[in-house]
Amino acid sequence: MAPPLPAYAARFHRDGYIVVRDVIPAADLDGICQLAERFLASAEEQSKGDPNVGWDRHRVPHPGLDQFADAETAALFRPLLSDTLLQTNRALMMAPEVGMNAAALFKQPALPLGRIFQWHRDGVLRPTAPLPLLGLQHDHQSNATGAVSWNIALEEDASLWLVPGSNRRANTDAEQQALDAGLEWPDEPMPDAVKCELGPGDGVAFDATMMHSGSADADKPRRTFNVSYRAFGGPVLPYGRVATWKPDLVERLPADIALHFTRSTEQLAVEWATIANALKAIIAADASAFIGQLQLLHPGTEGRMACVVQLHRHAHALWTLSRVGPDGPSDQEYQGVTLDHAHNRWRTRQLFDQLTATELEQLELGFAHLDAALRTGPDAAYDELAMPAYYEVEDFVDSWTAAARAADPEPPR
Repeated sequence: MAPPLPAYAARFHRDGYIVVRDVIPAADLDGICQLAERFLASAEEQSKGDPNVGWDRHRVPHPGLDQFADAETAALFRPLLSDTLLQTNRALMMAPEVGMNAAALFKQPALPLGRIFQWHRDGVLRPTAPLPLLGLQHDHQSNATGAVSWNIALEEDASLWLVPGSNRRANTDAEQQALDAGLEWPDEPMPDAVKCELGPGDGVAFDATMMHSGSADADKPRRTFNVSYRAFGGPVLPYGRVATWKPDLVERLPADIALHFTRSTEQLAVEWATIANALKAIIAADASAFIGQLQLLHPGTEGRMACVVQLHRHAHALWTLSRVGPDGPSDQEYQGVTLDHAHNRWRTRQLFDQLTATELEQLELGFAHLDAALRTGPDAAYDELAMPAYYEVEDFVDSWTAAARAADPEPPR
C-alpha cells in the first residue's frame, strides 16, 4: 500500500494548487534580487534588434534563464533547485526524482495593456494538446500529476489568479462563455477565482492545466520566477513538451547546478528510448513488447490510455513529418505538430531517423483505429475534451494485432 500523501500534497491534488511561504529564505533574497536585475538587463541587451526573440513583446515579459543566463547570473537556477523545492515537487508528483522543464523571470509589461486578464489552461484544449482534457484529469486524479508549475516571488506579487478545483473538471458554462466571448467578456476575475498573494520569497505550486490567468499591470513592479518541473519515475508519463533547455546548457552552469541538468538529460534519453521502443513494438505488432514499454512509461495501472494517446501524438508527428519532410516546417509549424520545442526539434528528428518510410506507414496503420476514435470533433477534428468512450489499452492492441494477422495470415497446416 502506498504511503499516505502529506497534507499539502492532498490539498494540491484536490484544489490544484498550494501556497508555500518562504520558499526562498529571507536571508538569500537581497543577493538573488540583485542577480535578477543583472539578468534582466543582460537579456534585454542580448535581445536588441533580434526579430526572433519575442520575450520582451509578450503581454507578461519573461526571459528564459536557459537562454540568457551567463556565467554570473546562472546562479539564479540555484534557489529553484533547492532541496526544499525538489522535495516538495517529489511529494506532489509522487515521484522519486524530478527535473526542471523550464525557468523564466516575469517582469511587468513595458506599456499598459488593453486587458489585464487572459484566462486559459496551459497545454490543453487545442488540437495539438498532448491528450484530451478529461483524459489528462482522470490520469492525474487516479495517480498523480506529472508536471507542476510554480510562481516564486522576489517582491510582493498578487498577479496570479486560479480557479480552485478546475484541475478536476471541464470548463463550467460561465468559464466557457468567457473564453468564447474573448474581448467582449468583462476584464475581471472568473467566477470563484482566487488571487494568490505572495510575499517576497513565497511560492505557489499549481497544476497549469487548471483555469488561471496572470494579470498584467504595468504600474505594479513584478519580479517573479515562473518554473515548471516534471516527474521522473512517477506513476504517469508527464504530459506536454519535453524541455525548453538544450543539453549544452550545462557548459554555462556552475558544477553543482550542471549536475541536475546532466541527470535530467540522462533520464530524458531513457524516456525517449522507451517511447521509441513502444512505437517499434507497434510496427512489429509485438503486443507483449508494447505492454512492457507502456508499463515503464506509465507505472500507474489505471489511466494508461492517457499514455497511449500521448504515444499517438508522437506517432502523429512522425507520419506528418514523413509527408512534408522533417526540415520542411517552420519553427511555428513544427511546434504545432510535435510535442517538442521548436529549438529542440532534434529530439523528434532523432525518432524520425530511426524509422524507414515503410515503418512510418506501418506506424500510421497501427494507430489508425485509435486515430479515428479520437476524431469526434467537428469536421473529424481531434476531440479536445473527451477520451474515446469504452476504449481501453486492450482495444488499441487488438486493433493492430488483428490488422497484422489479416495482412499476414498463418499458412495452412
